[in-house]
This record gives sequence, C-alpha cells and structure tokens, in this order.
Amino acid sequence: MRVFLFLALSFMSLTHVPTNKPQMPTPTPTPSQSRELNDLNSEKNSLQKKRNDLEIRQNLWHDAYLTLAIIAAAFGGLSWLFQHLESKGSRKERPINVRLSAIDDRIREIDKEVFDTALGQTWAIAATAEDHAQSEQLERERLEAQIAPRRLTLQQQKDIGHACLGITGKPMSIRSYSLDVEGTALGVQIVSSLRATGIDIRPNLSSISPFGSFDSGVVIHSSEEDNAFAACLGHALTNIGKLAVMVNGFMGLDGAIKPIPPLPTGTPIDIMVGVKPIEIESIQKNSASPVTARKR
Repeated sequence: MRVFLFLALSFMSLTHVPTNKPQMPTPTPTPSQSRELNDLNSEKNSLQKKRNDLEIRQNLWHDAYLTLAIIAAAFGGLSWLFQHLESKGSRKERPINVRLSAIDDRIREIDKEVFDTALGQTWAIAATAEDHAQSEQLERERLEAQIAPRRLTLQQQKDIGHACLGITGKPMSIRSYSLDVEGTALGVQIVSSLRATGIDIRPNLSSISPFGSFDSGVVIHSSEEDNAFAACLGHALTNIGKLAVMVNGFMGLDGAIKPIPPLPTGTPIDIMVGVKPIEIESIQKNSASPVTARKR
C-alpha cells in the first residue's frame, strides 16, 4: 500500500506543469532599520524580562502579604482570645483577692488581739509577782530588823550623851542578862554614850541569870527625885537610838503600861538592858510563808 501511494505521488509530480505567475518581491529592511529593529527587539526583551521579574516579585510580596495577613489575623484572634480569657480570669480573681485581703486583715487583728491579751496577762503576772516580791522583801526586811542586833552609831551615842546634860549628876548602874550577848553589846554602847559626857555610870553587864520571865527592851527605874533624868534618858534612847524603852513601868499581858514603885531616895538610877523585843505572833505567822519555807 505504501508503495502504491509513493508511485502515485511521483507520477503526479511528473505530470504537474508549473505556471508562470509573477512573484512578489521579498521586503528587505535597510541597514538603519535593521539596527533599529535589533535595538527595539533587544530593549523589548529586556523590558519583558524586567516585567517578568517584577511580576514574580509582586507575586512573592503579594503571597507574603497574604500569608502575613493570615498570620496576623490568626495572632490577632489569639491575642483577643487570650486577652478575653485574661480579663475573664481577672474578673473572677478580683473577689478572691478582696476576700484574701479581708482574711489577712482579720488574721492580723486576731494575732494582735492575742498578742495584746498575752502581753497584758504577762504584765499582770509580772506586776503581781513584783508586788509579791516587794511585799516579801518588806516583810523580810521587817523580820530581819526584828532579829538584827540593836546597835547605836557613833553619832547616836554622842547625841544621846548630850541630850540630858545638866539634869543630874547622880550615879547610875546598868545591867544585862548573862547569856544575852546582844543586850550586853548594846549596854556597852549606852555606857560609852553616857560616860563621854561625864556621867557616873557603873556597868554591871552580863550579871543576871533569869528564872521564869525576863524583861525585854531597855527598862529605866529611878527614884522620884531622878524621874526627870530618867524620862529625859528614856526619850533620848527612844527617839535618837530608836530603842524600845520603858521608864518606871512595865507592859502587862493586856498590853497596858503599868507603873512600878520608885526606888528609894539616893539609890542610883537602874538601867536594865533586856532582850530585844520580837513580835512572836508575826514571826509565827510568816514562818509558813513560801519565802521562809524556801530558806529552810
């Protein structure tokens, strides 16, 4: 078949007679036109290339813009969502913070009340303890003063000696119990105070052995003619020497002072230095106190 087609085509080509028709001249540009065409085509190609580059860049920027816009929209939505959640959380948190602040204030108030109460109780206990300590100290000092030995300072001895100068020049005697060392020492001081002013005093200390009852304090016994001096000396020993003195009398069991008969006229004034007076009831009362019990 292919051979047949080939032969047919060859026969037609041999039998075909070309006709003589006029041919059109081929347009040929001048050299200047050729150069201009070349320049224009070159510029056109360059501009098309730049346009293509710009279009590519514009497409890239457009895509980037769309992408960023989408991202920005997404971030804006997320930002709004987060802000909304934060605002919502803040609104829910506000009453909690208010309540927490109120609770903290109340806790501080309670702590202050507890502290003030404890502090007040502490001060009250301290004040009570201080008052008790002061009371015990005063009682201790009072008891110590009762059992402390009686003594006269040098100034007291001098003042007692000069208190009754010129009232009498008669002699006097002074006595004390044999086992009363404290009374004997006080008697020595009384002797010293009277002798310093020239009074004739005859010591007979530690010479009496008591049987049964005994005198306490300083007892002055005189005759009627020596009552003035006895009263003056008793006043001096009481107010200057701070001693318990009894003049021409004694204290009965009922606490009343009872007079004793005066000595015969011409008899020396008798000064009896008895034992130191002690409040027995006060000592017995305080013997069971906490302070005394601790000292045992």
